[in-house]
Amino acid sequence: MDHIVIAEDEEAIRKYLKILLERSGYQVSEASDGLQALNIIRDCAAKNETPDLLLTDLNMPKMSGFELLDNLQKEKIEMPAMVVTGSEERKSVVDALRKGCVDFIDKPIKKVELIKRVGEVIKKVENNEENRFRTGRHSAFTNDSLGSIGVYKLLTILGEGSIGTVYLCEDEKTKKRYALKTVREPVSIEKFKRISAIKRFVNESNAISQIKHPNIVNFIELGYQDEDKSSDPYIVMEYFNGYSLRKFMSKHEALELKQKIKIIRQICEALAVVHEKGIYHRDIKPDNILINDSLHVKVTDFGICHLPSSDLTKTSELMGSPKYMAPEYLQDGKQGKLMDIYALGVITYELLLGVNAVEASTLNELLTKMVKRNPVEPRKLFPDFPVPLQNIIAKMLKKNPKKRYQDTSEILIDLDRFERGPNTSFFLEKLKSRLLYHDWD
Repeated sequence: MDHIVIAEDEEAIRKYLKILLERSGYQVSEASDGLQALNIIRDCAAKNETPDLLLTDLNMPKMSGFELLDNLQKEKIEMPAMVVTGSEERKSVVDALRKGCVDFIDKPIKKVELIKRVGEVIKKVENNEENRFRTGRHSAFTNDSLGSIGVYKLLTILGEGSIGTVYLCEDEKTKKRYALKTVREPVSIEKFKRISAIKRFVNESNAISQIKHPNIVNFIELGYQDEDKSSDPYIVMEYFNGYSLRKFMSKHEALELKQKIKIIRQICEALAVVHEKGIYHRDIKPDNILINDSLHVKVTDFGICHLPSSDLTKTSELMGSPKYMAPEYLQDGKQGKLMDIYALGVITYELLLGVNAVEASTLNELLTKMVKRNPVEPRKLFPDFPVPLQNIIAKMLKKNPKKRYQDTSEILIDLDRFERGPNTSFFLEKLKSRLLYHDWD
């Protein structure tokens, strides 16, 4: 009988999980915190009876789920772990997966999904253990490797979303490293969502395969894990050793203005190439922009992009992240490259000013402000903020798309003029007299 340890501080959830799993034939031990779970697992391991699965919450008293995972690793107790968590804690889930968790399940917990997911994990463990004894290879749940896909050995998880996982991988022949993106296993997402995810996955592959540019993550190949090439696609891309612009902004508030403009320029240049191909990204946000310590930028994640020939472009489903959506899209569903320019305006505002363009406590409040209100004028926050630069942001953020920049090349021209600064006093005076304050509204 397979043995599962549940670490969950909420008694009602813990008891519910125990009942469901015991009815499905599992032996279950329960713990109200990470420390109690660790002691149960230690006692079992001392008897050579290490449990088959740990089902753990992350936020618990005495010892968190993260600390529990760390202690198991330090004590070299090898056992697979699944995270039980709220869907709003997605970043915590990613961190847990990086620490070695093999899967996660969202609250509220659904009986059928729980039993399927637990069964899949335990079956995979048994298969890997059987393979290890037969061939001498390590289990996929050790830190040596997460397994292989095609010719690529999976090394670690770089990122995790609701329907996809991105791994750092290595070509086993050439030893070159890449980023490999997969759709999550069928048991991890609802069937109709998976079908849609696969279509968008292939769409993303088609998009990035058309574009070669230093500021866009390079496409290597689209492959399939299944023989009929229908349900298990993966994309291999260049591995860019950087981090998201969101994380970068939180750690580099003291960047010089010139450095921040360098970042904006690179995003503009990437979008210019994308738009020339008749593609628009539709999800430009700091999380989908990578940057390294040399301030080199790469735009990534074309999963919901528009392609001229795609049948995924006509949809009533709201695409993208609300905070970066253009007003015309929120109101009328109108799409085009000007959505990307508006999103770039929001990013530019946040990067240059260090504050959110829109503050809201609820989604409804956010959407209302996005459609009806302008962000606070930069010079009201920082009186010395350069007027020409304020005007550039204002034009990117125009509610009326006809008054917005119509092409990223126009943004680059105005940034050129601004950076020439004091040496072009005639231009600055002309701009000041024409656009000083009234252009923000």
